[in-house]
Amino acid sequence: MVHGTLFTAHELPRLGSNLRPLGRALVALPDNVRVIALSRALLGVGLLPSLAFSASEVFTYLKVDEFSVLVLHVTIVGPGPKTFLGRVRASFQAPVLYLGSSQRHDAGADALDVDGHAADGLPAEAVATMALSLVAEAAAASTAVLRWGPLRMDIGRWEAWWAARRLVLTSMQFRLLATLVLAEGCVVPAPELSRRAFGSAVAHDDERVYAHVRRIRKLIEADPTCPQFLLTVRGEGFRLAGLQREASPAGAPPGDSRVKGAVPQAHHDVKANAAGRGRAGRLRS
Repeated sequence: MVHGTLFTAHELPRLGSNLRPLGRALVALPDNVRVIALSRALLGVGLLPSLAFSASEVFTYLKVDEFSVLVLHVTIVGPGPKTFLGRVRASFQAPVLYLGSSQRHDAGADALDVDGHAADGLPAEAVATMALSLVAEAAAASTAVLRWGPLRMDIGRWEAWWAARRLVLTSMQFRLLATLVLAEGCVVPAPELSRRAFGSAVAHDDERVYAHVRRIRKLIEADPTCPQFLLTVRGEGFRLAGLQREASPAGAPPGDSRVKGAVPQAHHDVKANAAGRGRAGRLRS
């Protein structure tokens, strides 16, 4: 529940005239002053906050209630962030926004299974906007089934198949591959893949993207050393082999690639999914 003393009566109407929030946010910060500022900012964008001030309170909330997004500060996570988030992911499938140092590699944040990363000094309003974006994207993508050639990805179920064979992918590999499907055969630069797959991009992060690409190729390519589906465009990034190459203008070179600044909506099937929530929000940011 929201602590009533944190908000005055005139603040609640900012959720809308019918007082129905767009979603619920679990905010885990140890600092009373900062948590009040962030909670008010979340109210301002239509997210109803519940407050946790320790790791134990986070897990208590997750056992008894449902949330659209978890806003988690590095000091709550403690010295074992991967273990902590592993426990979170065991019961919480919605997006996680990680608040920490401006250096993403601090505290092992580069390896964490999170959906977004915000620097510690980012204004509360900006953090609230990021949280709302994750919630909106999760809702939009939760019923999508992405298809590209023999690859099929069920975003709501967090499952992927290559033809009739189910693929065993890590969460980062799933997000990376889904981002490429959403690009519809266009080139996605490595920094953009890093941002979408790992939550944010950092300098000299290309090797981490290459490492995951190599692992994915071992799962889907007949010869991973000579890929035919997940392609590298030297000096630009990665793309999936185009399925509409035959429709290219006459004279277009076979290897012609387009670089897309924004990943578009993919061709997808929409199916009923009452759950409507899950890891889908971690595909776009």
